Amino acid sequence: IRQFRCLMLMPYESRFDLVAKILEKVTTDIFKSFPNNGLIVERMDWVTSANVIHSEIWQKILEADLIFCDITGYNPNVMFELGVAAGWKNKNKVVLLKDRYWKTPPAFDLLPARYIEYELVSERIPEFIQKMQVLVHSSLISFPDDQIEVPQINFPFEVNFGDGRDDPRIY
Repeated sequence: IRQFRCLMLMPYESRFDLVAKILEKVTTDIFKSFPNNGLIVERMDWVTSANVIHSEIWQKILEADLIFCDITGYNPNVMFELGVAAGWKNKNKVVLLKDRYWKTPPAFDLLPARYIEYELVSERIPEFIQKMQVLVHSSLISFPDDQIEVPQINFPFEVNFGDGRDDPRIY
């Protein structure tokens, strides 16, 4: 099994640093309790490379097993990256976050989306950590199953069930 990859999509502003550190710590702490081959937790401004950032962002989104996307402020770059992530990933692999004090109503397309609100005040941080622990834990539990190669299926698809057994391709 390859390394588990967690990506944080958020504006590169200092006010998001605490959220990023909490997410990194929660993911790292939970990950220690699983047999594993390693963990990569990234935020694009933590990555040092000489590559073109756009292609790196798309590659990181494609490779990520869990994506945290902070929609606070509806930053255009983050919203565009969220659109890419939402198109490429299962909905349970993209977690939307928003600061509870940000009161601007969401765009129409985000209205039905479920997101986690957080408050970065001392008495509310434990609640945020607990919610993130549940999400990270469930993502890590399903991670090994996501490593299974999907068999190639050619159409028309025909299966003979004459021997009374299911063909694994139907799963």
